[in-house]
Amino acid sequence: MSATFYKLTHFSYLLQENDEKHTFITLGIGRDITGEQRWKRKMEKLGKTVEFYGADPMTEINEDLYPQIGKYFPFAVSRTPGYATASVLKNRQYINQSVVHVDIMYFVDKLLKINKIDNLWMDAEGAEYDMFEIFMKNGSFAQNGIDVCQINIEVHLSETGPNHLNYERFMKFVKQLIREEQFAIFKTEEVIHMRMYMFNFASSFCRHKY
Repeated sequence: MSATFYKLTHFSYLLQENDEKHTFITLGIGRDITGEQRWKRKMEKLGKTVEFYGADPMTEINEDLYPQIGKYFPFAVSRTPGYATASVLKNRQYINQSVVHVDIMYFVDKLLKINKIDNLWMDAEGAEYDMFEIFMKNGSFAQNGIDVCQINIEVHLSETGPNHLNYERFMKFVKQLIREEQFAIFKTEEVIHMRMYMFNFASSFCRHKY
């Protein structure tokens, strides 16, 4: 394995297998694709093809930005579908706004029609808590045969002050990851929120590819 950093806190291992196809999903684009662009250039130098898929409910800027590298979806991705409140970036500020949510299993399985995800970058503005289950041994990804190899996730612990419920949910998530010995946490950084890089060692696909 060889490693590289992007967007200051995003971290990824480069391919070691002779596999030209690489699938990359961004959940929460946030008007910034500099990290994805760097990864694309790096992979192109290695002769690899990257398929980018990005979802963000705020179309302003994102709808013009993400298609420069891949397919853009103008909705939020969460654990359950519906029309609900989400924290979105608007006029350089995060506000609560009602947006369409598509559940992550439908997004990956039915819309993208893939079962292998090389890189998942997730900044879901709080919706990540309900999606923790996809990283569990008996979670929806495992039950549907979906492998996700590398994850960069931002966990929103608190916006304005201590949020003990979020702390407890996050700690429970980390303890379960350790107990199940499927995902290893390599890099962490706390900048208001907790940013983490995880690798899926339980997947033979991921172990052989990286």
